[in-house]
Amino acid sequence: MISCIDPEIVVGLLSLAGTLLGSVIGVLTANKLVKYRLGRLEENAKSICGLTERLDAAERSVRYVYRRLDEINERIDKLES
Repeated sequence: MISCIDPEIVVGLLSLAGTLLGSVIGVLTANKLVKYRLGRLEENAKSICGLTERLDAAERSVRYVYRRLDEINERIDKLES
């Protein structure tokens, strides 16, 4: 049966099969890389989220300290007058 098929057709079919297989392997590899990089990006986003929460807490503490300092300065001014 194979002897009835022209060699050019066999070469063309093998080339098609190789091209399809290479494309599928390339897509799967690229998908694996995208998943890996997306996972790393999510980890970075979580760490940034934690950092912003800590920064917010620090800003609240600084505001409290400034308010307290203002209160102390007002008491000192009252005592000096």
